[in-house]
Amino acid sequence: MTSPVAGYPLAMNRNQWRTWAVIANSVLLVAVVGCADQPEIESSPVGANATAGAIQLSNVLVDPPPEGDSYKPHESAVVRFTVFNQASQPDELKSVEAEVATEVRLMWDQDCDGTAEPSSAIPVKADGTVPDPMGDPPFIGTVYFLEMEGLKEEIRSGTTVPLVFEFKDAGSIAVPATVLTGEDVTLPPLGCRHG
Repeated sequence: MTSPVAGYPLAMNRNQWRTWAVIANSVLLVAVVGCADQPEIESSPVGANATAGAIQLSNVLVDPPPEGDSYKPHESAVVRFTVFNQASQPDELKSVEAEVATEVRLMWDQDCDGTAEPSSAIPVKADGTVPDPMGDPPFIGTVYFLEMEGLKEEIRSGTTVPLVFEFKDAGSIAVPATVLTGEDVTLPPLGCRHG
């Protein structure tokens, strides 16, 4: 059964309600944050996007909880994102802050050996992204990501986690990372492997 307004279904299952809740929550955050002098933030069902100066962050998201529909206090969570630098000079991601975690580690598999190691910074090329591991692709996997360690509170699927990315030249970019649900989600493996 559909509504006469834009043909949206009146009866939705649990997964559809979660999807709409994530979208509505993201739209609300964009509306609230947009009123302040903040970076431009967009949202999508996949993750949040933010632009500040020459740096673009896209699809900023938290992996779904491994069990149930929430992370528990003291657990860890992976944050995935894509970064692109539009400037003619390189930059680097120096750190990421999350009030909900005791520590956020930058992880980078620069050798493309399948294991990402903690890094003090992640370089971002001029007019590009993080350098390709060991030369040109093809490779599979997530070359760089974040690990939020020691969560301070329960974090539920379908909510967002405020993060602040700190770049050497571009400065701070605040973005709400979407916490994915575990249903029907296929994510690439962590760490890089040549394809």
